[in-house]
Amino acid sequence: MKFSLAVGKFAYFFLDEVYEFIDGTFACIPGRTGRLLRLLYFSILFRKVLSISVGTNVRMRGIKGISLGRNIIIGDNCFISARSGGKCVLGDNVAFNFSCHINADISGSIVIGNDSLFGPNCLFRTTNHTSDSLLSPRYLPHQPGSITIGEGVWCGANCVFLRGASVASYSVVGACAVVCKPFCERALLLGIPASLKRLL
Repeated sequence: MKFSLAVGKFAYFFLDEVYEFIDGTFACIPGRTGRLLRLLYFSILFRKVLSISVGTNVRMRGIKGISLGRNIIIGDNCFISARSGGKCVLGDNVAFNFSCHINADISGSIVIGNDSLFGPNCLFRTTNHTSDSLLSPRYLPHQPGSITIGEGVWCGANCVFLRGASVASYSVVGACAVVCKPFCERALLLGIPASLKRLL
């Protein structure tokens, strides 16, 4: 029994290393050739023909929890993850500039509507640690949550979306805003934490 368990763990780690090697190889190929190879690679991983443009050094984790629409642009150095029961749904014509981090791990949920645009360095994080003054957050469980972005939302650089954030359709989120609660349609959101500046 112990031997078969050890073999199973070894096989898992070996396959994980092979995946990391292949993923890293495709991620760093430059130019149009790299974009074409990444399109083919992710089409194989997702088991369907995709219509996406993927920049260099893009990593996706938890493929089973990620759903991609058509005509998606994912800029260089982006990270998308939906491991451990997470769900990440990207609608049609969604575009991420470079270095965006979209993390729905640990039973989180991120849903982004069609035609939404995100500037560089945007961060989506659906889980928080529980708070207890007697223990370090390192030892505390995560609290899963959700983030929802409507259709036609435009977000500037360095926006942060935390658990509970909901931006309704046709809104604009100013650069460096931190969104952590729901907002209505056609809202202009600015500040830390984000607040409604006016309706558009």
